[in-house]
Amino acid sequence: MASQDPRPARERADVDADADPAGDPADDPRADYDYAGGDVTRPGLVADLSDRVEGEVRFDEYTRQLYATDASAYEVTPVGVVFPESTADVAAVMEYCAEREIPVLPRGGGTSLAGQAVNEAVVLDFTDAMDGVVDVDPDERRARAQAGTVLAELNATVAPHGLKFAPDPAAGNRSTLGGAIGNNSTGAHSLKYGKTDAYVEEVEVVLADGTVTTFGEVTLDELEVRADPEGDREAQIHDALRRVVDGEADAVREAFPDLKRNVSGYNLDRLVAEADDGSVNLARVFAGSEGTLGVVTEATVSLEPIPETKSVALLTYRDLLDAMADVDAIVRDHDPAAVEAVDDVLLDLARETDEFAEVAARLPEGTETALLVEFYADSDDERRRKVADLVADRVDDPTTADTRSGDSDGADRSGAFAALEAYEDDEREQLWKLRKSGMPILLSRTSDAKHISFIEDTAVPTEHLADYVADFQEVLEDNDTFASFYAHAGPGCMHMRPLVDTKSPAGVNQLENIADGVTDLVVEYGGSVSGEHGDGRARTQWNRKLYGEHVWEVFRELKTAFDPDWLLN
Repeated sequence: MASQDPRPARERADVDADADPAGDPADDPRADYDYAGGDVTRPGLVADLSDRVEGEVRFDEYTRQLYATDASAYEVTPVGVVFPESTADVAAVMEYCAEREIPVLPRGGGTSLAGQAVNEAVVLDFTDAMDGVVDVDPDERRARAQAGTVLAELNATVAPHGLKFAPDPAAGNRSTLGGAIGNNSTGAHSLKYGKTDAYVEEVEVVLADGTVTTFGEVTLDELEVRADPEGDREAQIHDALRRVVDGEADAVREAFPDLKRNVSGYNLDRLVAEADDGSVNLARVFAGSEGTLGVVTEATVSLEPIPETKSVALLTYRDLLDAMADVDAIVRDHDPAAVEAVDDVLLDLARETDEFAEVAARLPEGTETALLVEFYADSDDERRRKVADLVADRVDDPTTADTRSGDSDGADRSGAFAALEAYEDDEREQLWKLRKSGMPILLSRTSDAKHISFIEDTAVPTEHLADYVADFQEVLEDNDTFASFYAHAGPGCMHMRPLVDTKSPAGVNQLENIADGVTDLVVEYGGSVSGEHGDGRARTQWNRKLYGEHVWEVFRELKTAFDPDWLLN
């Protein structure tokens, strides 16, 4: 059985004191240490859980502080942390906690940007022991993996078969499959692949009472048979889902925005849409549920072929709004795999940062915003033709360049005024490096005011993107601040991070005012308060405004059916 061990790393690990200091620090045995220390809270709870699970149980001060934060702006100290080794461990923790009304929070890599992975709860960390790929079926293009499997490791396992798990969040080298399902994650190539829910085929789930069950595709007749409002937990869950399909379909269709990027609220629009064909995949209800409906322990997901080849065009603009106005035509007419934006705030910071200065210097003089457009293709000729067609269509006075250009013609034009092209891997990676510079550059500010992630994830239809961004800028001006606008322009999911000092009462008030004003804009333009990063602590409250009172109550009723005591996250 597991037990609390507060000894320092030097006593717990077999450390090679003579490790080569010149090697990779990650290869040094001293880097692979473990530590627990400080006061242990609720020792009786620790003892009870330790008697019930094979995995380690930690309620020490150090571990609790370690799990009090994720990648968001929030900090909530958990009750303690359990590292389950099996679904049986998860069920044992859930059953014990349910009987005592102790909240439980499943956690993956902690990459959540909206505070989904922090709560005053018993945290289940799946990344320690439940992190393996269980099975790969190349012929069916499917894989089964545990919830703690890192997406990059899943892709490394299936890549020899020419396959990949298609959703590609930026944190894919540390985020997990369970987290991707909980968040309904996607990434830069959602134009091509959509969200995680499209790939979830079956999930093994531990319910709020400790019941272990499986959800997958069922016919509507099967759903009807399994539904019973007076039955056990599973029967009541099936009844709640049946009532959504039979009685709330019109309300859901009316309330949900028609977007490629919407992960706000429960995934009822997908449920209702699938029902039109006579069957529904109930596993997909868990996509975007953020651990509030059940604890996913394993999942079967479908895979996509790795593209044969790629190409990139970087279109340069003299103004952010000109770039935003161009996005809809690019997406509609050229079928790109990705359209990513980088604005002047990021470009200016990149020029001043050693790591990114070289690639930023390649941009033509006068560039205030750039759109990175990537294409997938089956041949070299096809990828080059796609770039050539784009440049001919969208660049006012085509000036392709591989180095810095001093062209200043067309200062009064509204479209792209130049383009960089990239075909080889290293060339494409260099341009992608500029786009991916966004997060580390913004986080490098040393002042109390930071580019905070709280309303950074809204999405609107691309035909409204330019107007929405202009109105967003007005909200920022009304609140005496500014933001960086970058990332997923193609699906209308720009990341906007206002500069806010959350250490001051005025800054917190500023944050709330901006969120309220931007939510009004989202509703006005038929958008979503979250197109990628989820609701969490940052945005859940705004779903009531987005979806209206009736659908908000449908969400609450569904939550109650799955989790009557509201203990899950």
